[in-house]
Amino acid sequence: MKTGSRVAVIGAGWAGLSAAVELAAKGALVTIFEAAPEIGGRARSLAWAVKSPGGGLQDVEIDNGQHLLVGAYRDTLALVERLGGDESQLFWRIPFTLSSDRGLTIRASGASAPWHLVQGLWRAEGLTWADRISIARLGLTLKLRGWKTAPGLTVAQLLSGAQQTNAVQRRIWNPLCLAALNTPPNDACAASFSAVLRDTLGSFDARASDMLVPKVPLGATLPKLAEQFLGKTNGIIRRRHLVRSIQPGPTVDDEPFDGVVVALAARNARRLLGDAIPELPTESIQTLWLLLAPGVFEPRCLTLLEDGPGEWLFTRAEANGATLASVVISAAARTTDRDGLIEACIGQLEEVLSRLGRPARLDGDRVLGAKLIHESAATFSCRPGLRRPDVDALVGEWPSIMIAGDWTASEYPATLESAVRSGLKAARQLAQVL
Repeated sequence: MKTGSRVAVIGAGWAGLSAAVELAAKGALVTIFEAAPEIGGRARSLAWAVKSPGGGLQDVEIDNGQHLLVGAYRDTLALVERLGGDESQLFWRIPFTLSSDRGLTIRASGASAPWHLVQGLWRAEGLTWADRISIARLGLTLKLRGWKTAPGLTVAQLLSGAQQTNAVQRRIWNPLCLAALNTPPNDACAASFSAVLRDTLGSFDARASDMLVPKVPLGATLPKLAEQFLGKTNGIIRRRHLVRSIQPGPTVDDEPFDGVVVALAARNARRLLGDAIPELPTESIQTLWLLLAPGVFEPRCLTLLEDGPGEWLFTRAEANGATLASVVISAAARTTDRDGLIEACIGQLEEVLSRLGRPARLDGDRVLGAKLIHESAATFSCRPGLRRPDVDALVGEWPSIMIAGDWTASEYPATLESAVRSGLKAARQLAQVL
């Protein structure tokens, strides 16, 4: 690629930002077009004005969706480090832990892989021995098959064929499937689920299964670091700019560029690029944010909520002592009653407190604010047999236009890692053309 090539990146999600950083590092002059006022895509941060413990209002930064990273996200973590981010300042890294509000606890030991998980399963609480054997059977079966599954197989079919107990399916695999694929097990792609298990729980590197919980809003991680880097390389970010057209040349809204990376959700990329982009089914996610008064809840918590509607609880401490909690509901088209959902999730948190021996009603001054964010098309629905185009799918017609996004060709479902990988790949492919 010639130094000084002008490249447009459409979309400032994690795929677009990764592409922009990679292109700028290779000497391109990058202009990012982002329709929203914030960068970060579906992992962006938002300002929330909410009641302060001392009275009045305070601004709290929340994310439009809660995300959990894992140690296997090597490209994402490497990019954060490359941009000067300090993992220890941005994330809590903890060994794989699955702890529920109904007494289930599986915690990896400090041993090397795979014994860290074998020992964790042996010492698990809330499981019968039949459950433990069931879990081990699935892992061994997939490993012996090279982590490959039959074409067209769903996660539910995979679990049934591997003779998983009902309790293990309901309490472990189904929640992990929803968390990783944001698709119900009856519809979810077994091949993608197996790839996730291979690179995390099945890895020979024990750190690959670690869980990285953000200490800070997601906007303060990769988005902030990428923006700082682009500022040093004469990059431009045009917020609130909805791109209307891309034409051969290429041009973006009639402005000429040497190359373009379209890093949008599939439905938006299709609007600009036409039938070359497939229509992919989507799934929604709802995230309930609660600001709780100081002392009401543990300020650092990651808990599986077994009986719904909320599925995962995350908490972190705010500077004024309050606790910011998020309750995640994946594949959230199942829930529609907003007020009822908030009430039910708060009830789940009250049950958690009761089991911890700290019964309390979360009402009045204990809940300083509640905000429900509903992303109606948060991810593509990761089903078997989907046609997911590669980043260079348009080169036959438009040689200098690449696509990027977690929905492009990959073993992985819609994750931050697959978004970053696609952005880096699209940038490298484009650099070979320019």
